[in-house]
Amino acid sequence: MSLSSHLLPVVLFCLDIGLTLELENWNHGDMRLTVIGCSGSVVSPHSPASCYLLQSAGQRPIIMDIGNGSMGTLQELVDPSGCDLVNSHLHPDHTADIPSLIVWRRYSHRSTTRPATVFGPSTFLKKVGEWFADDYGSCHDLTDTFDFHPWDVAAPQHLNGCTFQAFPADHPGEAYCMRVTEDTTGATFCFSGDTGPCEGVYKASKDVDVFLCEATWTSNPNLPEHMHLTGALAGALASENHVGRLLLTHISPWTDSEAVLAEARETSTVPTELVSPRAVYEW
Repeated sequence: MSLSSHLLPVVLFCLDIGLTLELENWNHGDMRLTVIGCSGSVVSPHSPASCYLLQSAGQRPIIMDIGNGSMGTLQELVDPSGCDLVNSHLHPDHTADIPSLIVWRRYSHRSTTRPATVFGPSTFLKKVGEWFADDYGSCHDLTDTFDFHPWDVAAPQHLNGCTFQAFPADHPGEAYCMRVTEDTTGATFCFSGDTGPCEGVYKASKDVDVFLCEATWTSNPNLPEHMHLTGALAGALASENHVGRLLLTHISPWTDSEAVLAEARETSTVPTELVSPRAVYEW
């Protein structure tokens, strides 16, 4: 499959499911990835924290993680009410704008009566309900807003023209990598989420067309274990797994992103680049 990256004009079409992101030259079955935010660990002066839109042509957009500051950019590109959500893990830089999404869905008067489908860690409703509750120790009922399904590592899960397979990540708490296959064309994609080196991210990214991989740090012998990848590790993994294209993301604001890219390219034998907010990839 040919793969290209564009900063394309965005046109918003109002459908009965909300506003759907449409881009030029959309062919049925294509996959599109739009970077909303790509800053690692915290929001940066130049980017929201982790948030991406994944969409198969003609289908509802899927928000992948929704970290600090992402709701502003999302509103420029889509009606957040017209999206479903998948969540890799519950750390704030991947979930902090979920309360804003709840408010938008309930009070913007653009929401449909259909709750958003959500795939995520098993404690998603409990933890988010506690964040949104008025009183300490209580848990707000979110079932009017979210149709929640916990990740199932034993079986594929289907959403909006895509099949998701979750794999355990090596990261504090309940965390997952995602492998996604477009149901019409068989196009493949992997989102590493946050992870250190592990079997899960290896299996999730094997032979995929596009690998969106965290590369939080540059190599250093004193880095914490079981948390993140470096540029060198991401590049080596992409090469070993023969991915079509490596997209580096989740680089902390205090890390030199060009240094991350340089060491990734030293170990990578596939096209490798840094993502940036509003970048659009199609394949």
